[in-house]
Amino acid sequence: MMKLYVSAGLLISAMGVAVPAAAQDVDEYFLNSPIPFDVSRGQNVGVLERPRPDYEAAGIRTGGFTVYPKLNLGLGYSNNVYGSNTDKIGDGYAAIDPSVDINSNWARHSVSFSGGADLRRFFSQSAKDETGFYASGAGHLDIADSSIDGLARIRRGYQSQDSGQFPVDAAQSVPFVQTTGQLRGNYQGSRFRLVGFADVNRINFDNVRSLEATSIDENTRDQTIARGSGRIELATTSNSAVFLQGIYTNTGYDTKTAIGGLGNRDSHEWDGFAGATFDLSALVRGSIGVGYAKRDYQDVIYGHIAGVAADVKLDYFLTQLTTLTLEGRRSIQDSITPGSGGFFANIATLRADHELLRNLLLNLRGSYERDTFNNITRRDSAWSTGGGANYFVNRRLGFTVDANYIDRTSHGEPQGLTFNEFVGTVSVLFQL
Repeated sequence: MMKLYVSAGLLISAMGVAVPAAAQDVDEYFLNSPIPFDVSRGQNVGVLERPRPDYEAAGIRTGGFTVYPKLNLGLGYSNNVYGSNTDKIGDGYAAIDPSVDINSNWARHSVSFSGGADLRRFFSQSAKDETGFYASGAGHLDIADSSIDGLARIRRGYQSQDSGQFPVDAAQSVPFVQTTGQLRGNYQGSRFRLVGFADVNRINFDNVRSLEATSIDENTRDQTIARGSGRIELATTSNSAVFLQGIYTNTGYDTKTAIGGLGNRDSHEWDGFAGATFDLSALVRGSIGVGYAKRDYQDVIYGHIAGVAADVKLDYFLTQLTTLTLEGRRSIQDSITPGSGGFFANIATLRADHELLRNLLLNLRGSYERDTFNNITRRDSAWSTGGGANYFVNRRLGFTVDANYIDRTSHGEPQGLTFNEFVGTVSVLFQL
């Protein structure tokens, strides 16, 4: 599970400058899905996964560890920093992202540590400045045919205005601190695999300034989310398997009242999935899970939400130099809109990565999201499109250019944000 080297894919990830309103993707919300596991069986290698020894960071070896320091510097521009539908305000910003990864290089078992900062400083609209950080430690323990993975992480992040959970009158991105503890156990039999997963997430929000220069109370969103999941996977061939998985989620809020003075949104959720994983030679690789999700709220005013759930990721290898990736998810998310406990988020993304040269990678992407809120008439939709290029000069230096356009609309009551925004960035990566 844990890589003991810095691949070109990680290099590309490091070179990507996070922007205030990036393309919506399936990991935009606070919790990643426990459904997608590593489905690679060595049959296919995507463009972003292909080793590029001449351009991968060498790192600094010290004892049984290798240290990978990085510094990403960028400039960006947004033509609508406040997500306005009428009076748009554009501004440029500087991005400063120092980070370090420390990986063990042991023959068996492994540990890793990472930390860094995500700093955004706008030239004139200082209310949009962001000071993010993260730190994490992970470990992998091999036990005969079994393994245990653990993760502890803290991060200070910002919820951007293209999220369906963003306050409609906020004048800045919403800061939060998320602390996560996670365990995953894996047992591999001759034809089957058993996986157990559990995590606890504590999320604390800071108050933000409104467009009217007042304070928006975000403390009513402070919450603790505990999840448990079990999965059984049965191999049908050497390159494919079918699985069943169940997930339980308990969400508890600190305050007894939510936004608007209504009851809080403590809830219990059950999800069940059936699906398949496959890695077919020179063709396609992926994981498809389809099932049912039901969330019950403690306060009767919110009732319950139930319906079809899905989690899909497919990689299609058009050629050795071009990889197409389709991701989709239908899941229940918490709402901050008065009168609605939550909503179904339906998200699909399509991305194409092409290796024009060994050290020049191009990408095109598009996404669409449809949010349907429970108990109210609000319906949101957002689509985005973008593209970029990553150019590696050598092991220590790389450049990225990227552009993204998003259009978000909201209908019904209470209405959410309706706006469009273009963001462009250029960045340079220094690494050892």
